[in-house]
Amino acid sequence: MKARIELSDDNGNTYSGDVVLAPTTGQRRLRTPRPATPTPAATTSRDLDFTLSSRAFIRKHAALADSGAKKFVLLLSWIAKGKTDRQVDGEALRKEWDKVRGPIGADYQTMSATRARDNGWIDSPKHGVFKLARDWKRALSG
Repeated sequence: MKARIELSDDNGNTYSGDVVLAPTTGQRRLRTPRPATPTPAATTSRDLDFTLSSRAFIRKHAALADSGAKKFVLLLSWIAKGKTDRQVDGEALRKEWDKVRGPIGADYQTMSATRARDNGWIDSPKHGVFKLARDWKRALSG
């Protein structure tokens, strides 16, 4: 259902607009807005704490990863504990991604691995296997 709303303020100015209304299925309580949570201080790639659980790690350091490729590097770094000599099976990475989908804010995309590799942040010694490149922290340094 469409409705047209016209409002006037105390100064005589008129405002109008069209809205689409949807039927409700009963009484609905208005929710009071939740107070904004303070943003934690910005972290750097030097401050990564691999002793945290995967969800806590991603939540704490999500500000460092503003693209799918950087999110891929962030999760890979947690699994590999920051070590460049550890190989991580792609299926294990995908399963861990599914566990942290909420905090990471995106579904798993194979293109993220491709872009991370194109940027030199990860290596893929063979199909379906990933490891951090020597310069991987560059992905998480702003």
